[in-house]
Amino acid sequence: MVKLRSSDNEEFEIEDSRAEQCVTLKNIIEDDCASSVIPVQVESQILSKVITYLNIHGDSSLDEKDKNQFDEKFVDEDFPLLFEYMLAANYLDIKSLLDVCSTKVANKIENKSVEFTRRLFGIENDFTQEEEEKYRQKYAWAFEGIEED
Repeated sequence: MVKLRSSDNEEFEIEDSRAEQCVTLKNIIEDDCASSVIPVQVESQILSKVITYLNIHGDSSLDEKDKNQFDEKFVDEDFPLLFEYMLAANYLDIKSLLDVCSTKVANKIENKSVEFTRRLFGIENDFTQEEEEKYRQKYAWAFEGIEED
């Protein structure tokens, strides 16, 4: 078993084989750098969910269909929580979780307006009205089939 300490000091245990799905943890374990507890810069609420994800994906009794169904439910969250999962997956280097989360985000913004995407990501529009109109005309193809808000 591997012990992990979240950024808010909660401790978790996970089987070695399941922890090794995280490249970051795998490297720590292989390099024999793991002390009694490995600190990770992920809050306990998110780390708990990530460990659940790793346990499901490390369960050899489940087939791919079951894992895919789990993934669909796992990422069916509001955007801020989904973004936290992505940050944790990136930090811990869990490619499969990062892929699942990225696909969900891509599907969420597919065919959406620039304004929708800016609001979703909290991006401030720093173009003047003239600059924006210029780019909309120059790259009109990029705005075809876009759902307006």
